[in-house]
Amino acid sequence: MKKSKRLAKTSSEIPAQEVAESWTWWPWVAVLAALLVVLEIYSPALHGPFVLDDRTLPFMAPDMEGKPLSGWISFVRPLLIFTFWLNYQSGGIDPFGYHLVNVFLHFVTSVVVAFIAARLLTWANVEGRKRQVLAVLAGALFLLFVTWAWLQTA
Repeated sequence: MKKSKRLAKTSSEIPAQEVAESWTWWPWVAVLAALLVVLEIYSPALHGPFVLDDRTLPFMAPDMEGKPLSGWISFVRPLLIFTFWLNYQSGGIDPFGYHLVNVFLHFVTSVVVAFIAARLLTWANVEGRKRQVLAVLAGALFLLFVTWAWLQTA
């Protein structure tokens, strides 16, 4: 009996705050679209060779072959070197994997920027759809600006 009463609740009886906090689909579509855009923008570089200082990084050193993870992590920036180790284990010195991980990390950072912007906007008392739009815009600007800046230096 209780169950049928809950199901009979109309949208006018649902509190406004509950409706406002409901899941929206469009930010996820924006994230997927941004991922496709960034992969399209970076696609020429994904298959490109190592350039500039890439040849001085640990994975290019001949003495790194066969070294355990502990031999790699002794360098500066252990998280970066850990990703190099993972790439080296999966594909050797083929640049595609390294470039793909780099693009993916750039994309994830853009999503984090959007979440940070959403939190800051919440603290500034910006709520609802306006907050979501501005947060997605902040993440997109970071994604595209950093991409644009990279293309200017290439």
